[in-house]
Parts: sequence; C-alpha cells; structure tokens
Amino acid sequence: TVECDLHFSEKKLPIAVLASPPGAGNTWVRYLLQQATGIYTGSVYHDQGLYDAGFLGEMASPYDGQVLVSTIKNPHDMLNFSAVILLIRNIYAATLSEINRKMTSNQTVIADFNKFVLNTAKYLSHVVRIWLLDHRVPTLVVHYEDLIKNTVGEVTRMLDFLNVSENERRMRCLENVEEGKFQRRSKNDWNQKYNVFHDMQNVINERMKSISQLLEERGDKPIATFNLSFHSYTFDRMTNHTLPGVQVSHRCNVTQCFCIS
Repeated sequence: TVECDLHFSEKKLPIAVLASPPGAGNTWVRYLLQQATGIYTGSVYHDQGLYDAGFLGEMASPYDGQVLVSTIKNPHDMLNFSAVILLIRNIYAATLSEINRKMTSNQTVIADFNKFVLNTAKYLSHVVRIWLLDHRVPTLVVHYEDLIKNTVGEVTRMLDFLNVSENERRMRCLENVEEGKFQRRSKNDWNQKYNVFHDMQNVINERMKSISQLLEERGDKPIATFNLSFHSYTFDRMTNHTLPGVQVSHRCNVTQCFCIS
C-alpha cells in the first residue's frame, strides 16, 4: 500500500509561491502537489473554508518553511520569496470560472452584468501581466490546459523546479486523483448557453495576445486558445436569466451567442 498522508515539512523549505489569477485552478494544483509530496501547501490569505476542507497548511506562516508552496495572487501580497510557479489559464475559461465562484458564493444582484464580466476578464489578465513582468526570482510557467492533459508530467516539472528529490516524491498517490476534485463546478449551464462575453472578444483577445507575447519573449508557450462556436437563440422582448443570486436581463428579439467548444 502507498502511504498518502499529509504533514508539515520536517526541514525548513525555501519560500516558494504558487501564483495565479483567480479561476486558474490554484486549489487543484495545491492538492496535486500535496498528494505528490505529502507536504502541506499554504497561503497568505488564510482561508477558513480551505482549512476546513483539509488544507491544514492554510493557516501556517508562509515564512516558516513548513509548507511546500504558498498561494499568492499579487506579488505585493508577500515580501520575500525565492521561487514562483505561475499558473496560467485561458482568460475566457478563467473568467467563466471566477464568475461562477462569485455568483454561487455571493447572493447579490449585479446591475450591469456585461461590465462585471469585462472587468473580471481585465483583472485576471492584469494579474498575469504583473507576474510575467516581475523578474526578481526564478519563475516556472505552468499552463492549466497542459496540467489537464498531462497531470503527472506537469506535476513532475513543478517538483523538479522546487528541487524535490526523487526519494521525497510519491507519484503513485496521484494515480487515483479525481480530475478537478477541488475545482468548482457550476450547477448551471448558463455559461455554455449564453454569450456572456457579448462584444468583449476584441478586448479580451488583445489582452491574451499581449500575454502570449510576454510568454514567448521568455521562451514559454503562448496562452492556450480554443474555438468559440456560434449558436442562435430566440428570446422574448424581455428575457430574465436568473442565476444563483444574480438577475440578468436581455432586451432582444434574436441574438447570436457563443459557447465554448
């Protein structure tokens, strides 16, 4: 049998961070790294919900060297660190994930849904740019899409980068890992039915192009892309699509909508 229990590191580890914008799969990557090493991961934000879910390193100090990596969104949220794993995801997909998180956790009504979506996409791309332009310490870029396709291979890349020795790894603990165990899943298929991005594609595409240029300049792959396919839907003059705690109104007769394929 393989021992897959978790613990704090017995030796002081270098202060490494797992950086990503919201919606990029940070929590899932933490879970994978914990399974592969047996060492807890932490965070500078001390999220009680994650702690209750079993991430017992969540409340540890990032500076104690007891955790493998610490979650961070902005470089200014932490003063000193020696290495960065930067997790990147397609901006459209990350935006949908973050919108789903906000809508399912906040029982509020969003007055201007289009503005809310665009501001979320802009913020996510801004976070990625900040990290790509920060050259203070060694940085490993990991694409969420690559992690989905080749989980063990990408986890191995991260462990190599963190200088985790072969005898400290337990890759067999990844064998029964359910993809997306700690990923949020929408209870609604609204994001596949309706074009939540409307006329924002040019703005978002330009931001993704800029990020891809920065990635290629440092020798990394460009940001992942996918196809947006058209679907037509006929709406009444006033159609209300009520999401969990969110009310959205569309004034239209016939509109073309995108879904991710």
